[in-house]
Amino acid sequence: MKTNETDAELAAVQVAMPAIIGNCLKEATLPPMLKRMVALGSNGVEKDMLLLSSLVAVGSCLPKYVGRYDRRKYKPSLFMFIAAPASSGKGCVALTRNLVKPVDGYLRALAADNILDYERLKLEAEKAGETFEGKEPGEGGLLIAANSSASAFTQTLKEFGGRGLVVETEGDTMVYALKMDMGNYSPVLRSAWQHETISMLRRKNNERIVIENPALSVILTGTPAQLESLIPSTENGLFSRFVFWSLGSDLNWKDVFANLDHESTADEEAEVLGKELLNIFKSLEGRDRPLEFAFSKTQRQKFNARFRKLSKEYCEVYGADIVPSVRRLAVSIFRMAMVMGLLRCVKEGAVLEGQETVECSDGDFKWLMAMTEVLIEHISRVYVEIPKKARQKELQEQKEDSKPLSTIQGQLYEALPDKFTTAEARKVSLQMKIPHTSMFRALKGFVRRGMLIVKRYGFYEKE
Repeated sequence: MKTNETDAELAAVQVAMPAIIGNCLKEATLPPMLKRMVALGSNGVEKDMLLLSSLVAVGSCLPKYVGRYDRRKYKPSLFMFIAAPASSGKGCVALTRNLVKPVDGYLRALAADNILDYERLKLEAEKAGETFEGKEPGEGGLLIAANSSASAFTQTLKEFGGRGLVVETEGDTMVYALKMDMGNYSPVLRSAWQHETISMLRRKNNERIVIENPALSVILTGTPAQLESLIPSTENGLFSRFVFWSLGSDLNWKDVFANLDHESTADEEAEVLGKELLNIFKSLEGRDRPLEFAFSKTQRQKFNARFRKLSKEYCEVYGADIVPSVRRLAVSIFRMAMVMGLLRCVKEGAVLEGQETVECSDGDFKWLMAMTEVLIEHISRVYVEIPKKARQKELQEQKEDSKPLSTIQGQLYEALPDKFTTAEARKVSLQMKIPHTSMFRALKGFVRRGMLIVKRYGFYEKE
C-alpha cells in the first residue's frame, strides 16, 4: 500500500467541480452574518455548502420583503439540493437548523399564546352561556418536517401562514414521504416555489385547504442515489426548481480536533447568529409596507445578457429540455441577490426604519454572476447523470422482468384478491412475512409485466 500520497494527489481523485469561496468571491467580503456562518466550515467544501444553505435559510426568515421579476412579486424562498457521497461533509448543512431555531421558537411561542387566549375566551363564553364563534388558531413555527403526508404538510404550511422551511439532511426522508400512499406533496412544492395558490381537499370533514401566495424554502442533502429516487427524471417539474450542488468523494482526512480551544460549539455559534436573524425577522414583520428589492438598470441589462447567453449555450449542448433549469436558476440567483442586499442593509441587528427599497451592490452582483457560472455547471452535471442512471435502472428492471416470478412473488400474487388497495396488500404481505420493500417491488413488477392495472393511486386490479 502506498504511503507517500500527497493531499494534492488525493484531491485529484475527486471529480473536479468548480467552487465558490476563493473562486467567485473572498470569504471576507461576505455580509457579517454569512461570513460568520461560513467560518464554521472546516474546509472549502463545507464553506461552500454553508454559504448556499445559509442563503436559503436566511431567505426563509425575511417576511414583508419582495422583488419584482418578470412582472411578478417574488419572495426570497429557494430550493437547494446538495448531492454528495456518504461521509463527505454535507452534515454541516444541519447547522442551518440552529440558524433558524430562534425564529422557529419565537413563532411557536406566539402560536401557543394565541391558543391559550382562544381557550380562555371560549371558557368565558361557555360560563356566560354564550355561543363562542371564535376560530381555533393553529400551530405556529417555521420548520416543517419532510416526513409528512400531503395533507399534513399542506395543513402545517397553512397554519404557519404560508411560510415554511424544510431542512432534511437525509434525502430518503423526503423520498419516502413523496411515495407514501397517503399522497405525496410534490405538487405543493412545485406550486409553492412560484408562490402560486395551493388548494387541497381533505377527505376528512370534507375540508378545503387554500394557501394564497405561499413562501416555502427547502434545503436537502443526500447521496446521488437518494437524489435519483427523489427526482428520477429531468422532466419532473421539481428538477428545474432546485439549485443543485454536486460533489465527489473527499478522500482527505479532516482534522477532527481543530478549534478545540473554542468555548462554544458550531451548533451554539449558529444559534447565536440565529438570535440576530430573529431581530431582522421582527423588524421586517413589524413593517406597515413590504420592503422592495430591485437591481439597478445596468445590473438588469447585464443579468438579461448573461442568462440569454447561458440559455443559448446550454440549449445547444444539452437540448431544449435544460432551458427550464436555466430560466429558474435565474429566478434563484435573483432571490439570492435579495438575501445579500437585505443583509447589507442591516444596522445594529435590524433593517433601518423608513427604508423602502433595497439594492444589490455592484460587488455582490459581480460575484453572483460568477457564481451563476458555477451553479449551472453543477446543475448540468446532475442533468446528465439522472437520465443515465434512469436508463440503467430501466435496463435492470427489464432484465428482472424477463425472469420467471420467484416462488415468493408467485405466492404473493395468488394471495392477493382480484381488486385491492396498497393497504390490503400490506396486510397480505405481513401475513406471509414478506418485507414491505419487497412487497412494493413485487407490485411494481406485476404492473410492468401487465399482471396488474393501477386503477388510481393506491388501487390495483388483476388482469
